[in-house]
Amino acid sequence: MKPHLVKRDGVRPEDLIGRILCHDLVREGPAAKAGLRKGHRVQEDEAPLLLRQEWDELHLIELGEEDLSEEEAGKQLGRAVAGPGVVVKERPHGKAELVAAHKGLLKVQVAALRRLNALEGMAVYTLFTNQVVSARETVANAQITLLAVARRTVREAEQIARKAGGLLRVLPFTRWRIGAILTGRVNERDEERFRSTLSEKLRWFGCEELLDVTRLSDDPDQIRKTVQAFLGSGTNLLLIGGGNAMDPLDPVFRALAAVGAHVERHGMPAHPGTLLWIASLGSMTMIGLPACGMFSHVTLFDLLLPRFLAEGKISLDELADFGHGGILNKAMAFRFPPYRVGKQVRSEEEEP
Repeated sequence: MKPHLVKRDGVRPEDLIGRILCHDLVREGPAAKAGLRKGHRVQEDEAPLLLRQEWDELHLIELGEEDLSEEEAGKQLGRAVAGPGVVVKERPHGKAELVAAHKGLLKVQVAALRRLNALEGMAVYTLFTNQVVSARETVANAQITLLAVARRTVREAEQIARKAGGLLRVLPFTRWRIGAILTGRVNERDEERFRSTLSEKLRWFGCEELLDVTRLSDDPDQIRKTVQAFLGSGTNLLLIGGGNAMDPLDPVFRALAAVGAHVERHGMPAHPGTLLWIASLGSMTMIGLPACGMFSHVTLFDLLLPRFLAEGKISLDELADFGHGGILNKAMAFRFPPYRVGKQVRSEEEEP
């Protein structure tokens, strides 16, 4: 890439043709309408129009064989970083808008993104990884920040994205069969509130009709038999509400021990949600919900649910990671699924 400063005196058409304007010549009039703006490569038939404009000097760059314009490089960059579930929309000036092809969970290869953005002229900026997104929502932009970049830089960016399988993916939510057990501490009024709240959430994810709620006494044997019945029916996720998460002799934990379930974690590093617990039995995951969090839309459960529905499981390390950003106050509203249209940070769009 070679810069050229062209003076009005003695300028020739060949001093302009094929070179890229580094600044806007004019913002109005024929030249502007012809597209003679910053980043435009001057064509042979445009040189006369350019020469008729009022200017004292022009700044242009001449591309070498190993250079790419921002437009060409931007197209390649956008295609490279988009993985499954992400659609590329090309925009002017070397920019590509990346949008979700469907509702789902955004996964960003953060380490690869950092390496790519360290390259000269590359700028890919995204929403946060593990954020719930709606169909057609913008999840990232890929942009060239120079008027031209070296081909080798773009190739290096493509290699980074290729090795990562695409820097961005949107995982669809699966239609899990979900059950719920409410213990004797939950009264009929709270049961109805719980059913209504959970149904609203599952309706957004597309699996409301797969919900089965059972209310039991505090008898450990009855809870054990019901847990086994849910497992036998093919339930993927079982929610258990009303137990005392801090009491190891609570009827729920005695039932889980009797059935051979493994409690993976008591309590979580986030608030609201510190009293949640997670257990597993065969292919079924169980989440314990404290009574105070059974009806809310903004607890850690609402960040766990999309992770399970999109990925099937969460590791202990990933659970520990929730401590970073674990103060789930109003400023964190953007992280939660927009269950209620018009009442969340992002309004939900209809699926195409």
